[in-house]
Amino acid sequence: MGRVVVATPGTFLTVRRGVLVVKRPGEEVVAEVPMTDVDEVLISSRGVTVVSKALYELVAQGVPTYFVRGDGLVQAMLWPATPNKTVETRRAQYLLVAEGEGLKYALSLVEAKIRNKAWLLKYLGRSRRDDRVRECGYEVEECVSGLKECEDTACVMGVEATASRIYWGCFASRVIPPHHNFVGRDQDGVDAVNAALNYGYGILRLKCMKALLVAGLDPYAGFLHVDKSGRPSLTLDFMEPFRFAIDKAVAELALRRDVLEAVGGSLTPESRKAVADAVLRGLEERSYRYGNLRKSLDNIIKLQAMELAHSIRTGEAFKAFTVKW
Repeated sequence: MGRVVVATPGTFLTVRRGVLVVKRPGEEVVAEVPMTDVDEVLISSRGVTVVSKALYELVAQGVPTYFVRGDGLVQAMLWPATPNKTVETRRAQYLLVAEGEGLKYALSLVEAKIRNKAWLLKYLGRSRRDDRVRECGYEVEECVSGLKECEDTACVMGVEATASRIYWGCFASRVIPPHHNFVGRDQDGVDAVNAALNYGYGILRLKCMKALLVAGLDPYAGFLHVDKSGRPSLTLDFMEPFRFAIDKAVAELALRRDVLEAVGGSLTPESRKAVADAVLRGLEERSYRYGNLRKSLDNIIKLQAMELAHSIRTGEAFKAFTVKW
């Protein structure tokens, strides 16, 4: 699997004889990658030029191309349409949403999110030999019991909010080094850590949206997040169990001085590339148990989307992914 991340203004992408060529201003060639080796292209700068020949070739090879803003939000995605029982799946999805029967999916996704965030704290506590961080992990995990009493999504979101307060409190006080001035999770925060989290979640969002579309689901009709024009509610629901992977990547980068830098609330081009590389590398590592096999989160996301679509069509149980030691 190969990825091309472009975050420097003035970069030029073209294709020559089956090779993706990346140039910098002044005609300096910085990379030449055979199209057969390209798995995805992520463009994170307004000043990048992609010639139409390259776009056509990327589509022909089935390579997704993502255009991402500096804050991590996707502006556009380009990939071949690969429908999978789309009509049947979406009919069942819309009926489920209309009848308010999505609670079981909301419960499963939020439970997995809480358990995976708890796992991350326990993992970081063990690797850093910090007992307090491990204790925070167990405190977060205890919040799962509150979901048993939930009969509506408001209750589910309340439990999730309680778990998040514990989680981010520990993350800010024990996980992220003090010099970053990270005092807690804030989507509108101007510090480098919040900017990195926003950017990483943006990459995760595109991965999840692509998986849902390929599975035949409507990424805008969700079960937990409120439907709103332009909001990919199901994508936001579906990505919850996988957010821990972004937190893990950012926590590791935060230990390295001068890697995470933000200006006006947005990461610098160099920091965007560092975050993108770390996040994509983490998603590609085959280090998570899924059934009896070790798989990458990238593959697990695709499998989970297919399983969710199957569950919606058939009514069979759906179990969101949780990390196992």
